[in-house]
Amino acid sequence: LSIITNYFVEQMDIIDNIPVENDRYYTGYDLASFIMALNPGQKSRMEISKNLSELDHFRGISQYYSSNIDNRNLNVSLQILEYNGAQFLQQGYFQGDSLHLIPKNTP
Repeated sequence: LSIITNYFVEQMDIIDNIPVENDRYYTGYDLASFIMALNPGQKSRMEISKNLSELDHFRGISQYYSSNIDNRNLNVSLQILEYNGAQFLQQGYFQGDSLHLIPKNTP
């Protein structure tokens, strides 16, 4: 079974055993990291917008971001997961129209 999604956390820390809180934590963490990748500092909104338009790809803990060539406000990055009967494993991700496979670790 394979799934395409925009959200996945491979090794999740349990926050009070509440899955919703885990999702909120990782989404917030990724959002803060994404904003820092834009290097906002003392920049104007126009400079931040320019940084966003030049950002090719961002990989957070749970989510990826890759903007569409025609519309820089559209996230076109998706993760590919495979269920092996016991757990979901990340197999790769789409960045726009390109597929990137994640190499398997050999024991």
